Amino acid sequence: MKSSKIIIFSLLLISLEAKEFYYEYGKKIEVTKLFQKRGLNSISFYQTSNGEKVGVKNEIIVKCKDEVCLKLFKKLNLTDIEKVGNFYLIKLKKNQNIFKISQKLYEDNSTILAHPNFIKEIKKR
Repeated sequence: MKSSKIIIFSLLLISLEAKEFYYEYGKKIEVTKLFQKRGLNSISFYQTSNGEKVGVKNEIIVKCKDEVCLKLFKKLNLTDIEKVGNFYLIKLKKNQNIFKISQKLYEDNSTILAHPNFIKEIKKR
């Protein structure tokens, strides 16, 4: 009886574990971490819920409705910001969770899109 309670409790904890995700075209895409390549340009590799393998640098790409989102960047303590055309490239610190921050940015009314800066697998034709 005691062992069955432990198993049920363990399964419950696993099911409550927060999944990492980002938004793509308004759809929630869950990711599972595969491994991390450390070095000067640390890249984490994930598999998406649609089976695609992607690399993620510690950067987020954001498109704003207007300059109001600069206040949001400040509120989220985002300081390394570069404007590239109509987009912002935000470099995060190592201790910042790229998925949580991209979710907060995406869910704010001042942004059009926000997602990690992906390095997609190169395929030969």
